[in-house]
Amino acid sequence: EAAKRGAFLFYKTPGEGGAYCASCHRGDFFSDEKYWVLAVPQIGRGKTDINDFEDGIDDWGRAHVTGHRADKYAYRTPTLLGVEVTEPFGHSGVFKTLKDVVLHHLNVEKSIARFDYKTISTDGGPINSRLSAKQTARALDMLRQQRAAGKPGVLQDIAMSDRQVDDIVEFLKTLTDPCLKDKACLAKWVPDRN
Repeated sequence: EAAKRGAFLFYKTPGEGGAYCASCHRGDFFSDEKYWVLAVPQIGRGKTDINDFEDGIDDWGRAHVTGHRADKYAYRTPTLLGVEVTEPFGHSGVFKTLKDVVLHHLNVEKSIARFDYKTISTDGGPINSRLSAKQTARALDMLRQQRAAGKPGVLQDIAMSDRQVDDIVEFLKTLTDPCLKDKACLAKWVPDRN
């Protein structure tokens, strides 16, 4: 029942009382294959080809490929097929649970305000939280600019209760084939190492 309620929230527009996740996560692969600014907290080194130190470690997303500043901090909508077993979430892997990433989508500024950079570390050790927070603020500014300009399809804040968020998460779990969580089942699809 929770997953059914979550499906309605996933597909319905805010005007219909939903979160309208399907505005981007649609089609056979639950992805529009487009690039969007979500202002997911930035960590680690980006791929920007800029000589300035701070810009050189800022993750510019799609702009690194296109060279267009309007594409800064935009990342492709990922598929949701099998999403339950693909943690961590977000392009930078900063969200540990599906609920965390859903909450981020529903209210980006609130998510960033409560995000604790000190809990994140990489293989190289703790991240530079000052630079990460600064880079995240730049991504948030880009999202705000797009909202202010009325760019179609840009992520907007949507109020949902805890139960509604949990229902969306339960629906997302239904998009994972049970075989992905069963090593014996999955083994027949993984090439033998020999």
